[in-house]
Amino acid sequence: MTPTAIARTTGLFYLVIIICGICAEVTLSSNFLGLESPDLTAEYVLIWQRSFRLIILANLIMIIADGLVAVLLFQLLRPVNEALSLLAMVFRLLQTAALIANLDHLVSALHLGRLPRQIFSVDQIGALTEASLDSYGIGYDIALVFFAFSCFALGALIYRTSVMPKLLGALITLSGLVYLIGSLLTLLDVPLTERFALAYAICLVSEPAFALWLLIRGINPEAYLKHRRVHPAQAD
Repeated sequence: MTPTAIARTTGLFYLVIIICGICAEVTLSSNFLGLESPDLTAEYVLIWQRSFRLIILANLIMIIADGLVAVLLFQLLRPVNEALSLLAMVFRLLQTAALIANLDHLVSALHLGRLPRQIFSVDQIGALTEASLDSYGIGYDIALVFFAFSCFALGALIYRTSVMPKLLGALITLSGLVYLIGSLLTLLDVPLTERFALAYAICLVSEPAFALWLLIRGINPEAYLKHRRVHPAQAD
């Protein structure tokens, strides 16, 4: 694959991550979280099994695409700085591994509703279901800590190269900072303030912008060739 083809393929998979991630989280938050009681949560998961399975499927597609993006970005940005590219890939793959392990909480929540009522009470099943969904949320924040450090490395790579706009690098770095602070606040059980919640708008702008830039604009071939000349051992 040429560098332009790698860039556009990466942008496509990045959009898949964004779309699947947003759809899964919006569906989960609007239909299964924040209900009046744990019993109602378990009942909704049991009644709307198809929707819940689609959430699991969307997460699975997102995880697969995330692993591909990690490797493709390493291949694309390795000529800029191999150590930073490797660091970005490793932290992104650590996030992918954490998300794979975290998916088990959704699968558990799906199957808890099938527990025999002769052995487990409705209250117990509801409490276990809600605990599984809470664990999923905490696991997601743990994964985002790894992703934050991947964003720091990726932002530095973009900022150091003329292949892509430096503004994208700055936005990706800021997104990493937002993810890191937000996740740590959640893990430490510190309520997010309204002002900090607004900071996630940076993430909603930076990541789609980065994905669309890669997909539509690709990279600057002349600038990319300069990087390849500096690293002749990595030439195709």
